[in-house]
Amino acid sequence: GAAQSSQLDFLKKFDYGVPIVNPEIKSKNMLLLYQSPLALPSSSTEEVTSDGDVPTLDVDTATRNCNVLKVVSVGKAGIEGKCLAILEGYESFHVQRWMKTKEDGELEHVGRGLNKRSNAFLSPWTGHIRENMRVLERFFASRKAIRADLKPILARIARKNTIIVMTVNFGQSALLMNFVCRAKSRGLGISNV
Repeated sequence: GAAQSSQLDFLKKFDYGVPIVNPEIKSKNMLLLYQSPLALPSSSTEEVTSDGDVPTLDVDTATRNCNVLKVVSVGKAGIEGKCLAILEGYESFHVQRWMKTKEDGELEHVGRGLNKRSNAFLSPWTGHIRENMRVLERFFASRKAIRADLKPILARIARKNTIIVMTVNFGQSALLMNFVCRAKSRGLGISNV
């Protein structure tokens, strides 16, 4: 069976850290596929299993009998010829990506950084490797001094002898901001993060 619900309501109910960046999302629906008859919403079973249009249900009704909910986010539909395949098989928590990259028109398995024009995740060249090794050497050489500088700071922010350290690259900074805002909105203390 299948149903659709408001995408905005879904993201409000199931906040998994992805910021809502598209202002058009308020008017869009998400698609929910039921993998088992036990997951079908009780009050709408006939509606979601019929051969007619996919019904629109509120998020609570649509997900009421879901014991497990997996979420797959895909980019905007603007890319020509984009498809999504869902099949039963060995369970994987990784989204496989296939793309036509050569003249023969065959789909081949590619990484997430590849697009028609370039690869965002090229292997590092020798200069990058040497520079990173110099940075690592500098870290090891100054480790004792850094520990001495950090000790009073860590003692001040520790809660029950616990400090949470999070490292985030710039590409994930929106997720970090969402985490901080969500924690503050729920009154969760993050002073030791």
